[in-house]
Amino acid sequence: MTNKSVYVTSPDGLGGKSAIALCLIEALSRQMDSVGVFRPMVRDDNDEVAKALLAHSGIDQTYEETIGVLTDAALDDPEAALSEIISKYGALQDRFDTVVVVGSDYIGAASPTELAFNARVAANLNSPVLLVVSGRDRTPEEVAASVEHATKQFEDLHNHVIGVIANRVDPVSIDQVRAELGTLGLSFCAALPENELLRAPSVRAQFRALGAKFLMGDESALDRESLGTVVAGMTLPNVLTRLEPECSIVTASDRTDLLPGLLAAHSSDSFPNLAAIFLTGGYPLPDSIRKLLDGLKVQVPIGLVQRGTFWTAS
Repeated sequence: MTNKSVYVTSPDGLGGKSAIALCLIEALSRQMDSVGVFRPMVRDDNDEVAKALLAHSGIDQTYEETIGVLTDAALDDPEAALSEIISKYGALQDRFDTVVVVGSDYIGAASPTELAFNARVAANLNSPVLLVVSGRDRTPEEVAASVEHATKQFEDLHNHVIGVIANRVDPVSIDQVRAELGTLGLSFCAALPENELLRAPSVRAQFRALGAKFLMGDESALDRESLGTVVAGMTLPNVLTRLEPECSIVTASDRTDLLPGLLAAHSSDSFPNLAAIFLTGGYPLPDSIRKLLDGLKVQVPIGLVQRGTFWTAS
């Protein structure tokens, strides 16, 4: 196969490679007429990374075209899975000027096997590899060691590692990380600082994960990020002192007496904005409270969760 792609992958989970891939798609979309995306291996048929990539305005393809095989299938029969991945990628390669391939997510006991399989896939697609390594809770030396180990694994399977990005690095040590990476002899090295906003889930993702029923609020606010969680199990004065910017409030659905005060705080310049409010336990809003809130033109998304407070906050 001719070289028309880049394989964005990581030796560990939660490194932020999907965010790096989106940045790469944005840059390539400005330089080329067409850019495709491909996920050779995903956990299930509802891959959030693929959906995020497809949401980019420069991408024009279906979800089905984007996905190779399921992880379980790849681990059960690697040869058959590899053949299917190559076939599906070939169809995309013929349509686009370049394809950004985003490797799997390394979650669970099968992670070492996944890394080796990703290396095989990259080699068979003839895709140069861009490594994304997590710098979170790692010293500069540990980041460099992770890069060195991953680079060797990919090169041992005849891949060309074109560069590395250390992501989520402690801003205090970012210059040291860059210096350590510079000693590894790679063509391109970069280090990006930890950014709480980039790793924060969207309110929509929280609703989906909790199975929450949307009760009221501004639906466009579902696409905002939630930067934290505050459990409101005390009286309003004590809750107010614990509010944090763009946090999601978790409180029992039979404590609706807190809602007017929380919404007033959200509208006040004296308190931080809220991301969402989740009412736990499944009790419906009393008619009197709903009537009151309807008159307030609530902007904060409010959701009803059937399960308890501890499970929801966790």
